[in-house]
Amino acid sequence: MSHKHARILLWLFVVGLGIAAGAGLYETKTQMPRWVRSARANGLPSQVASSANTGMQFWLYTTALPLTLLTLASFFAIRFVDPETRKWWLIAAWGSLGSQILTLAYFIPTLLQLSGGHATNA
Repeated sequence: MSHKHARILLWLFVVGLGIAAGAGLYETKTQMPRWVRSARANGLPSQVASSANTGMQFWLYTTALPLTLLTLASFFAIRFVDPETRKWWLIAAWGSLGSQILTLAYFIPTLLQLSGGHATNA
């Protein structure tokens, strides 16, 4: 891998992280308040969250797959950039890897448990 290819991968990684962060903020500001209002009215928070099903409709295609692949590829490509870039890229890659591990180990099982163990497509 050349320095140029490593830089392209870095930009893809940055864009992927930006999409994930922006989408998380969007969901926090728009979807979660709707779920809370619905849960208060109906008393069924798990049904409201599973009917929206943002995990299978959006997050799977923006973070779970591409961001995980970009994170793992980053650990390979880091060796082809200058030391200053390497330091910051390594910090971001470890943070992203931690996030992906938490998602797989905690958030996905919790969401499946809350939705009754099945995912619905709305």
